[in-house]
Amino acid sequence: ALKSDKDAERYFRDAPILSTLIDDLYLFSAEGVLLVDWPIASGRRGLDMTERDYIQGVIQNGRTTVSKPILGKATKQPMVVIGVPIRDGKGQLIGILGGVVNLQKSRLLEPLFTTKIGQTGYFYLVGPERLTIMHPDRTRVLTAITEPGVNPALDRALNENFEGTLEGVNSRGLKGLFSFKRLPYSGWVLAAVLPSVEALAAVDALRLRVILLTATSLMLAIAVIVLIVRRFTR
Repeated sequence: ALKSDKDAERYFRDAPILSTLIDDLYLFSAEGVLLVDWPIASGRRGLDMTERDYIQGVIQNGRTTVSKPILGKATKQPMVVIGVPIRDGKGQLIGILGGVVNLQKSRLLEPLFTTKIGQTGYFYLVGPERLTIMHPDRTRVLTAITEPGVNPALDRALNENFEGTLEGVNSRGLKGLFSFKRLPYSGWVLAAVLPSVEALAAVDALRLRVILLTATSLMLAIAVIVLIVRRFTR
């Protein structure tokens, strides 16, 4: 186990694989006070972060929580923070580990940006607040999606927790197959768009890619942070 804040800082510093997957790492007390940050930012340690949604999600619900997407003050790029509880041998909360994922440059989400479905199909991510989290058109990230009723298939996924494939027309008049999968911890919906003209040849591959990419994007980031938590509690 890591015995002190200095041990945690050393571990963050000496694990280069972390920086390729997670942008910043935070160690909080069980009450939400920032004890260790890496990379170090002047004046950040000691801040009370209790009101942050990812801290509240851990404290109140006792489970891994993904924050709402925000625009980084320094990077001006969209990011989320993943909060994971750290527990002792009796199951008591003794700390919270936080990891920042930059949605625009993350290697974890890069496959969603670059993978094509058929010739022109694509993936995108939408949050429960109807905010675009990831889209191949990066100018749409952190912008609101269309009003309810414009894209009925997406409305079903967001409002009725529908998972599966529907035929329909999106907000830009594209007729196609739209597949949806809700991601755990975050409430995000992963959507796959496949134009009807390409659908017959690619529908089976579409379903498989939705499953595989769902499992290897956000879940990989969470897995990395959970592994770090185990280092704290061994």
